Amino acid sequence: MLEKLKKYDGKENSKNWITLYEIAVRSTVGDEHVMANYFPVVLDQASHQWLLGLPEDSFDSWEELCQAFIDNFIATCKQPRN
Repeated sequence: MLEKLKKYDGKENSKNWITLYEIAVRSTVGDEHVMANYFPVVLDQASHQWLLGLPEDSFDSWEELCQAFIDNFIATCKQPRN
């Protein structure tokens, strides 16, 4: 199931993508540890570089990592056209 998850490419709304990622991981009976450990696998190269560029021990929880991810990438997502 998780191998079919679309990698985050910076074009999607980061908050929506994280929500779908969490649903996918939880559907496999995964918890926040699984989410955090598998997270680098589902990022494209640019997003992966952002993650690798963070200082060690930057976050104390999955929620903190999610919020930093959302905050960093929310401006890069493509806005829907009306």
